[in-house]
Amino acid sequence: MHTAFAFFRTFWPIPKFGRLVIITRDADVRDVLSKPGVFGVPYGPEMKELGGGEATFVLGLEGVEQQRQHDLIRGLIRDEDAKWLITRSREIADTLIDASQGRIDVMKDLITRVASETCAEFFGLSVDDPDAFAEWAMSISALLFADPFGNPATRKLGLAGAARVRSVIDAALVRLSVTRPKPREGLGKAILERLVDTGTSPGEIRAVMVGMITGFIPTTTLAAGNIVEQLLGTRGGLNGAAEAAREARNGDESARNRLQQLLFEAARLNPALNPGQWRYALQDGTVTTSSVHTGSPQDRSC
Repeated sequence: MHTAFAFFRTFWPIPKFGRLVIITRDADVRDVLSKPGVFGVPYGPEMKELGGGEATFVLGLEGVEQQRQHDLIRGLIRDEDAKWLITRSREIADTLIDASQGRIDVMKDLITRVASETCAEFFGLSVDDPDAFAEWAMSISALLFADPFGNPATRKLGLAGAARVRSVIDAALVRLSVTRPKPREGLGKAILERLVDTGTSPGEIRAVMVGMITGFIPTTTLAAGNIVEQLLGTRGGLNGAAEAAREARNGDESARNRLQQLLFEAARLNPALNPGQWRYALQDGTVTTSSVHTGSPQDRSC
């Protein structure tokens, strides 16, 4: 992928394959992002439908409404949340590894399972089957981020997954209307309870929760999986990370910093959302810096 993009940036900066247009240079990407009226986010109608039809998640919004909901979501997150998430993720991972008897599917039974269980607890949801919950979130993510040409099967699965996720959210809302749970140690209120306390409408709560869950489980799974893949493909990468992790767990701060550098570099080289994010060409448009015509409305560009 890196080689292909290096080639495109040098010799064919805006390649076009049928309806798909790929933007490879920084200046051109910024030009596209500066024209939301021409190159619109594709997530608006889908995010509204996936959230239940009453409101749209921030990814599908532009302008003032996008900023309002962005500020709402940012206000839900507290400084101590990161510490709780790290601690709880480690506890769940240790439990899964201890029960594995030395053999575990690192993607499905460790990374995705940790993300799913942590997500449910962090957001204040009761989930009977964490694996199924993760699959529902994955199906939504596939519809939004991995289906540029609108495959009917992908859409069907995504809508079904969203309906299941909304049912879990609605059940949690009913429980909150009856009684407030005891605050979790180190976390306090879960995200859903914090949202309810803001006075946000139930329709927007569903939309925000579906969007945040979709951003939590699939993205974490993909990012962590790509990091492992990158470390496996780098000489000494996985062993170096494992050694740094063992030393960091024993309280070595320099090892903790070394581990963070290794993981972030692996994530940079093998990013989660690759090759990029889709946009629709809502009308005929031109990328100014390269003067390349993008074609008719509903073509997608990245």
